Amino acid sequence: MGILEGLIDHQRELKTLYQKLEFLRDCFNFQNPTPFFEEFQEILHSLLEELKIHFRAFEDGVGQIQTTIPIILENRLLRDILIRMGERMERMAIEKNPNLFLQLEEFREILFAFFKKEKSLIPNQIAQITTQGEQELIKTTLKKLLK
Repeated sequence: MGILEGLIDHQRELKTLYQKLEFLRDCFNFQNPTPFFEEFQEILHSLLEELKIHFRAFEDGVGQIQTTIPIILENRLLRDILIRMGERMERMAIEKNPNLFLQLEEFREILFAFFKKEKSLIPNQIAQITTQGEQELIKTTLKKLLK
């Protein structure tokens, strides 16, 4: 498997949480919105916590190799964007603002674009700037961090 195998496996967990949010959006009841907002907020909070774990594992696993620092910095920016968007959606859920579903679509676009990048482009970038031994170290570290 690839260098980022552990992270790719963890993506499934993140996607499952996101799908629960979409399900709530699709089943939203305007006559009784409170339970939907409460459940949305709870699932979103779990998703954000898992995202933090995901990015922390990436940084701890990949960042131990000095040549990967530019990749780490780029991912930090993306992490900050996704976390801020998620926190904004959490506030919107507390306020029971149905516009959060529009924000959810934007969040989805960024999150799933990142997943694609993490599956293909990032491993290629890492492979170009690291040795085989460093790649094995990254792979092993990620598996340990995400168990």
